[in-house]
Amino acid sequence: TVNVSKDAKKKLAIERAALKRADGLCTKFVSFVSREAENFTPEMASDLWDIVRNDATTDRMTRNYLPQDVKDVPHAAQYGVATLIPPKFGYSVEWLRENGMCVDMIRVRKSSIEGAGRGVFAHRTLRKGSAVALVPLLHISD
Repeated sequence: TVNVSKDAKKKLAIERAALKRADGLCTKFVSFVSREAENFTPEMASDLWDIVRNDATTDRMTRNYLPQDVKDVPHAAQYGVATLIPPKFGYSVEWLRENGMCVDMIRVRKSSIEGAGRGVFAHRTLRKGSAVALVPLLHISD
């Protein structure tokens, strides 16, 4: 079990609420533009998104989670804005050349499935179909 401070839990709850608000705005925007499609040009939809994102959204954290480009809004509405957020960390090309592949998107831990032992679990949101890790396996029997 990981000990998480009250401040960290509060920050996580605030971030989750902002993500939920951003998801809701994207969903409502796509629904509205779809309903009114005959009255909207792509330029008008883009202008409206700019207003929603920059003027109508007063919560800075929610605004930061909203896609900047209106073309990304349908994806965010369908899959969630979290799938569009790039990782907050990374490694330089030089580091990767020197140290090899970066596999910081996964963690090994005990499975919650009884009798399953240890397993590999996603440490951050991964896009559907993305390669997680290339790992050679060596089976060692008990």
